[in-house]
Amino acid sequence: MRFAVIFRGLMERLMI
Repeated sequence: MRFAVIFRGLMERLMI
């Protein structure tokens, strides 16, 4: 599972 990738995308979207 690529949970790290999903988590990174969510964090990036929240930051932007």
